[in-house]
Amino acid sequence: MLVLLYSLEASVEENIIHLDLKRAKQMWEHLRQRYQPPIYSLLQQLQTLEQGDDSVEAFFDKFMAIQINLDSHDSVPDVCKRCACCEKHRQHNGIRRLHDFLIRLRPEFGPAKARLLSRSPLPDMVDALNALRAEEIWLQSIPRKPC
Repeated sequence: MLVLLYSLEASVEENIIHLDLKRAKQMWEHLRQRYQPPIYSLLQQLQTLEQGDDSVEAFFDKFMAIQINLDSHDSVPDVCKRCACCEKHRQHNGIRRLHDFLIRLRPEFGPAKARLLSRSPLPDMVDALNALRAEEIWLQSIPRKPC
């Protein structure tokens, strides 16, 4: 792992020196373009992502890592981020993300998903994660019937 890290560092340094990037902003932009996963790859990962045997928390971490990478590809121009329109856009994205996360959970979380989706207003991702963690603990405490 350490060898890989040194190799990556040497590659990055060589690219910056070779391209004669003098400003930090230029360097960061070059690195983002060079090493950021392509949006197609991220969408493909998201398309196939399911909880499987992961805990709710581990699955949430995987889901959010992809979402954060997708957000970094967002080409929406800089806006004020404080007006009513920006707040509505942020809320809409949060609701879409919540639905996208919930739909990928295992079937035994069906009742918990229904409770979350019946709330008004809908919970944010952190509140949903906390409720799902509690549900997971409860589900693990139920004795399983032998087959």
